[in-house]
Amino acid sequence: MKLENSSSTNRKQKRRIIAIAAGGTGGHLFPALVVAKRMLEEGYKVIFFSDKRAMRFLKDDNPIFTFDAFKVVMLESQNAPRWKQFFMIIKDMLKCRIIFTEHASLCIGFGGLISFPAMLFSILTFKKTIIYDPNSVFGLANRLLAPFVNLILLGFHNTEKVSKIYKRKCIFIGGIVRDEIKSLVYNMDNPSVNYRAFFKIEDIINITILGGSQAASVFDKVIPEALATLPNDITNKLFVRHQCKAGNEDIVENRYMAAGIAHEVRPFYHNVAEIMRGSHLLIARSGANTMFEIMALGVPSILIPLPTAADDHQFLNAKALRDVNGAILIEQNGITKEKLATTISHLLKHDFLLAEMSKIAHEQSDLYADMKFRTIINHMLGYDDNFDMGEIKLSNARYINNNTGIG
Repeated sequence: MKLENSSSTNRKQKRRIIAIAAGGTGGHLFPALVVAKRMLEEGYKVIFFSDKRAMRFLKDDNPIFTFDAFKVVMLESQNAPRWKQFFMIIKDMLKCRIIFTEHASLCIGFGGLISFPAMLFSILTFKKTIIYDPNSVFGLANRLLAPFVNLILLGFHNTEKVSKIYKRKCIFIGGIVRDEIKSLVYNMDNPSVNYRAFFKIEDIINITILGGSQAASVFDKVIPEALATLPNDITNKLFVRHQCKAGNEDIVENRYMAAGIAHEVRPFYHNVAEIMRGSHLLIARSGANTMFEIMALGVPSILIPLPTAADDHQFLNAKALRDVNGAILIEQNGITKEKLATTISHLLKHDFLLAEMSKIAHEQSDLYADMKFRTIINHMLGYDDNFDMGEIKLSNARYINNNTGIG
């Protein structure tokens, strides 16, 4: 029997520890948690950095806490005033010493200011590093880190604000979606799936509106008013599920009641994925997480980007799907109830358009982005992985995808 010496064993164990850092909003946090779970399943220990906003999702009943090797470290720089953020980043970097003391061999940043201290600490201590950006515009934190990291993974083709000098570092892997979304995806390759039958407008029309905390008046006022102006042969069939801004429930509900439209109004839905899948039409913002779920589930959508989003990334996210006819894009600044009602009425009267939008949207998704991510990590750290990476090659110790579009 061949025995491995203890120093070799220790080195190998150290390499099975990684750090992941992500901002506390869904667009950063959800893909980070998916990748963390994939690596925990592989036997890695994961040190997870985020901020207090993440605690909405990191409750004790989260399945990820069934893994003893998952450790959460809360950072604070995201919540500090701008004048104080520099000092908070330094303070957070001291918390990131756990990357060194636990002998983590890789740190992965998923964007957001909170990822910056962990990534910077890892760069300064010569750890391997990866950044992932889910949006169609390269985020500020990632732009600052890009010159120093080993790899850059992208959720969108033709991501803007990525310098061409980093092209050899870039790999397009697509949008990472949660396991609960994957479990609801129809087998679109099955010839028995009939798009036109699924979206045929007959007895009931399910419309879902996801506004939430970023709803503004366009979601909680203009959309109900637009639906109220639709012809009776449509409004009589409508069932609207409306996620409104907290505190607006009564106002929004009164608008639907006055219009005689069947509805359900809530500030939050726990089963939003199931609701999305059963929708004939979705009206929503266009953050990265929402976009990838729309594409995975093949949901016909009207996208109204948040105009104040950093670098106008929500507009560009929506534009990417609009440009292939997978969604309708309406900018908030020019929206009226008349314009919105005309658009909705046209879609519902020509329901084959809903079927086409669904099919095209789903064709843009990649349900294996998380597996690609896992494989890249394993290869970077010298471990075998049996997932077929397709067009991604390993050359001169760098991953190259010549099809990656760089803005």
